[in-house]
Amino acid sequence: MNYTKLVVRLLLALTVVGTLVFYVGCSKDEPFAPLDNAANATGEPEGIATPLFPDNIPDTPPVPESEIAEITFSETWLSENNKSDSPESFNITFPTKWLDESPKLSKIGEPVVKLRAPKEKIYFSDENSDPDVIKISFPSECFYPDKDDNGDIPETEETEDSIDWLNKSREIETDLYQERRWFNKKQDNIIGLYGYIYQGSHSNNGESYTNYDETEIYLTSDTPEIVNAYSGNTNGTTTRKVHWVIYDNGGNCQWLISMTPKTYNAKIYFYFTMNSNSKSYYFEIYDYEARKYYTKTYNDGDNYSSQINWLCGSTELYCDFNNNKDFSEYCTIKNYRVKVGSSWKDADDYFGYHSWNTNDYVRTNKYVQYGYIKTTHKASNDSNL
Repeated sequence: MNYTKLVVRLLLALTVVGTLVFYVGCSKDEPFAPLDNAANATGEPEGIATPLFPDNIPDTPPVPESEIAEITFSETWLSENNKSDSPESFNITFPTKWLDESPKLSKIGEPVVKLRAPKEKIYFSDENSDPDVIKISFPSECFYPDKDDNGDIPETEETEDSIDWLNKSREIETDLYQERRWFNKKQDNIIGLYGYIYQGSHSNNGESYTNYDETEIYLTSDTPEIVNAYSGNTNGTTTRKVHWVIYDNGGNCQWLISMTPKTYNAKIYFYFTMNSNSKSYYFEIYDYEARKYYTKTYNDGDNYSSQINWLCGSTELYCDFNNNKDFSEYCTIKNYRVKVGSSWKDADDYFGYHSWNTNDYVRTNKYVQYGYIKTTHKASNDSNL
């Protein structure tokens, strides 16, 4: 594995982080001319506006601790057995029994690396037909130095079927404002996406609104979305939830996962991949602070999509401004890795910036650099963001 490349990337990121923070905070937008929603003329798909979710949509139960595998590898074993041609990916094969019992270390005190992941994710990603052997490819960020604190993930009772809740979407007469940045693929066979969401500044002086900040994933026929959602209330409070949804073959929005972060500013990781053998998709949300996983496998045997064609950063705001109060929401979504064939790669090597659809009260900026595709999202009562 090319550890030198990883170190160089980390040092480069540290040297530019101050510049990036200043640019995000001070710049309205990059100097690109708006396309006035000319979607068909410029080639990208029609944008999909997420419907208003019901206020009391229930949280998906987290994955119980008994269904999470924690495997401790020696750094030596991992280095010698990693078959990936990319520093962004670990491609390894190991005995299935290690999901329940880590291998014994050859010597006391040797450096180790841990993989902690839902067993559902590992089985879904297994590329080996032998039930006694697991062959997986995960982003290198999924492997980390061993830690003593594994978190406390309580058992949670099952809740109502998720898809029924999307059929109860609120029918409210309110204005919708939306702005998108489109990124198109540079090659075929892109079948996964890994990234994270981190919360920026927010304020609400008493306005009622709903704001969705998203990465929309346009497959051959289906469209999954990771949705970072805010609900502002007239009492000045704001709630935040994160969802995975899918539009199956252009149909209605179906809710797959919904969760409330441990804290309002919690960093949330998201993961999506596809399995052509089972004709299904795997979705995951990970709350970094709570150390909780939320997962869903979605079977799509009737019209399975074979690859990702487009990524889209979208900011959507439902608000009629009846209360004339100031509010502002700001977050960043970093699409960090994409799975190409059997390995994970830098996202910016496989997607390129395409176009921009603009609107008032919302702003979606883009940064394609240093290995990732980053979009920043802002919604406000200020029409001139």
